[in-house]
Amino acid sequence: MSKRIKKRWVLRWHRRAGVISALVLLLLSVTGFLLNHSQAFGLASKKLSRATASWLYTHEDISLTGQRLEGGWLYQLDTAAIYLGTQPLQACGSPLVGALQLEPFLFVVCEHSLHVYDGEFQLQESLNARVGYPAPVTAIANCDGLCLNTSTGTQQYNFESGRFIPFGSTLQWLKLQPLPKNIAAAAPSAFSWQRLLLDVHAGRFLGSWGIWILDVFVLLFVLLSVSGIFLWIKQGRSCAKTPRAEP
Repeated sequence: MSKRIKKRWVLRWHRRAGVISALVLLLLSVTGFLLNHSQAFGLASKKLSRATASWLYTHEDISLTGQRLEGGWLYQLDTAAIYLGTQPLQACGSPLVGALQLEPFLFVVCEHSLHVYDGEFQLQESLNARVGYPAPVTAIANCDGLCLNTSTGTQQYNFESGRFIPFGSTLQWLKLQPLPKNIAAAAPSAFSWQRLLLDVHAGRFLGSWGIWILDVFVLLFVLLSVSGIFLWIKQGRSCAKTPRAEP
């Protein structure tokens, strides 16, 4: 292969590989910029929707159960975070049992804790077994107050005294209901936009293969740098050999 043909081949390869690499470099530049300013953009606190997270990460069923309230649907994510619509409330460390609105309060009941909110959804009180909460609670009911179904029988909660009193009447226990599909799909997931950008930037987005693919492009960047220097040197030598026209 002559030097001229070799130079043409290197130049053709350099241009084509450069176009492909430029797209990857652009992606890395954009994600790197956003990650560098993630705190300013609040990317760590902005969550992907459950539908998006299921498509990109978990591939799991996005259905949810919750309680329909005046302010919207109240539901739990991953037996921890509690949401009313898109507003996060106090997390539970146990499964959600139900919620009951009794003016002016909202009672959010979990198996091992009770959270009481005012009309502005500000937390007023949290109770657990250490302060007398009769855990585990399996169901709730409206008994002109909040009644809990426990292993020791039905208990009525008195907000003024903070005590639980035995209640003997038969009650109709409330059950969690499936959320409408559109609301469940739009509900926030455990994955943040910052996590997505990190995975894309590091190549983890495509799994174990993604890291190797990114490594291939890193190697390609090196080869482009070397071929660029080679072409620049060759071009410089060609210009040096070309005689200048006499004035």
